[in-house]
Amino acid sequence: SDEKTQFIIIKSTGPKAFSAGGDLKILTSTSLNSENIRNTYLKDEYQLLYLIGTYKLPYVALINGITMGGGCGLSIHGSFRIATEITTVA
Repeated sequence: SDEKTQFIIIKSTGPKAFSAGGDLKILTSTSLNSENIRNTYLKDEYQLLYLIGTYKLPYVALINGITMGGGCGLSIHGSFRIATEITTVA
């Protein structure tokens, strides 16, 4: 709703990958081994992916290196994806 914002850009903060399995690690953690927590997490994640896919402003994902799992979800559903020559999608 901010009229000053014209587009969204996301990029990895790490040098190796864009969310390479971090979401799965959280879901299989023994401290979070509850079906209710997993269901809530997945519901929230899929609602976010739907929001990204239907977002009105341009949504740009800069992907570099290994892009998999949640990183794919956060990047491929947006309106633009910019990949480098070393990007691998799984």
